[in-house]
Amino acid sequence: MQPEHAQPAAPTPPQPAPDDHRKFSLGEDWTATIIGIVLFALCMGGVVTAEMIP
Repeated sequence: MQPEHAQPAAPTPPQPAPDDHRKFSLGEDWTATIIGIVLFALCMGGVVTAEMIP
């Protein structure tokens, strides 16, 4: 039982999660994977030819 003159402790505000920033983000692994797939598709489609690669 608390004494009458004691005030209850104020609740602490919830801490946001480290990755809870409410915006879309891709990890560097997924970004590299997507770029690799796009480059592969461009090569297979003939957009990037052997003459373009140094």
